[in-house]
Amino acid sequence: MDKNTSADQREQKILPPTALRVARRMLVLGCVLERGWIESAAIGSDGSAPDLAYAELQCGKLLRWMTTLDLEGEFEPQEKDVVLAPAGALSEQQVVDATWRAEGIGVLAWAVQRFDLPPYDEFVDLSLLAEAMQFLKPGAAQLLTAPGLRSCEELEQMRRSILALHWRLVDFRIRPHSMDFATFVCTAWFGPLTLEGLRLQKGDLALYEYSIAQAPPELYDCCASIAVERHTAINWLCGTAELYSDVTTDT
Repeated sequence: MDKNTSADQREQKILPPTALRVARRMLVLGCVLERGWIESAAIGSDGSAPDLAYAELQCGKLLRWMTTLDLEGEFEPQEKDVVLAPAGALSEQQVVDATWRAEGIGVLAWAVQRFDLPPYDEFVDLSLLAEAMQFLKPGAAQLLTAPGLRSCEELEQMRRSILALHWRLVDFRIRPHSMDFATFVCTAWFGPLTLEGLRLQKGDLALYEYSIAQAPPELYDCCASIAVERHTAINWLCGTAELYSDVTTDT
C-alpha cells in the first residue's frame, strides 16, 4: 500500500452506526456483561468452592440465546473470547471489564429509546436495563426488527455533556482543586461542551451532594469509571470508530 492510499484511507469519514447496528452492539455487550456476572457469581468472594456446574448451565443458556439472535457477526474477537470461555477460565480483569460494560450498554439502550439513562453519578439499574433489552428473553428478537434511534442532535448533545463531565473528572485527578466549572464550559478552547444533564455545587461539578473537591475518593473513582464507559459508548454512536474497542475517550 503506497503513502497516498494510506492518506486517503485516513481521510475517509466513518459513518455513525445504524439503528440496527446499535441494537446488535447493545445485545452483544449485554452478553459480555452477563458472562462476567456468571463468572463472578460462580467464583464468589467468600472462599467457598466455585459452583462451576451451575455456571456452565448459565453459560449454555447464554450461548443458546445468542445463537437464536444471530449476533456472531457483531462480536469482536476479545468479546467472543470472553463469552465462549469455560466457566472459571476468565481472569479477574476480564470479569471487571465485562461487568463495567453495563454503563455503556445503558447509553446504547438510551440511544435506541429503550431506557432512561440515570444521572452521571449513579450506576445503571441492571434489572431495569435487562428488562429494556429483553435480555435472555424471546422478545429481544423484536428489538432487531425495526429499532429506532435518537436524532443526531440528541446524540451530539449527550456527547458534549459526557465530554464536559469526563474532562472535569480527569482534570481534577491531575489538579485536585476547585474551579469555576460553569465558566470553563462556556469558554473552553475545545468542545463545544454543555452543562446539560450535569449539576453544580459551589460552582463546580457536583457528585451526589458534594462538590467534586469535597467528594469521597471512592465516589470520585466510581463516577470516573462510569464516565469512561459512557464516553466510549457515545463516541461510538457519533461515529468516531468502526469498532467499539477502537473508540478513544480523549479529553
